[in-house]
Amino acid sequence: MSMRLKDLEIYLNRQQPDFYQFAMALTADEDLSEKLIKDAQYLLLAEEREELSLQLESQNSNPTSFFRFSRTFILSTIFRIARKNNLFQPPREGYSDRIEHHAFWTLPMDHRAVLCLRHKLRFSKEEVTEILDITKVEYFNLLNLARESLLKNSGGTANLAETY
Repeated sequence: MSMRLKDLEIYLNRQQPDFYQFAMALTADEDLSEKLIKDAQYLLLAEEREELSLQLESQNSNPTSFFRFSRTFILSTIFRIARKNNLFQPPREGYSDRIEHHAFWTLPMDHRAVLCLRHKLRFSKEEVTEILDITKVEYFNLLNLARESLLKNSGGTANLAETY
């Protein structure tokens, strides 16, 4: 395994808590979250291997020394896989009862994604629009709908800073 692939693997593992938290916000299921992260890591490592082999084929004797994937790109990959495979699920029976903020889990996946990225992981609105591949107008619409739904579903008691 090349040094670049090892670097990518180390980076993916180091950022695991953020990736897991985002995957949980999307899927509401621990097993699905872990599978989603593994699928994203596999896809990213495969893309990186392909890039390396293309560089070697083009006889570039000095391949790029570091992978090109940012944290936002990796989270975007996780979101694309979740959406493509329709992994959004309501929590399993009894699961939401153990969660302090049940109202969050009743929201659609896009709303949960925006709230997780913006309020839990503290990404900027520019980063959120990049990760979810949406415009700023779509971002503000989603965020406002998510906030309204969250407040309505929680009886007006939800604290956005502690969404879940």
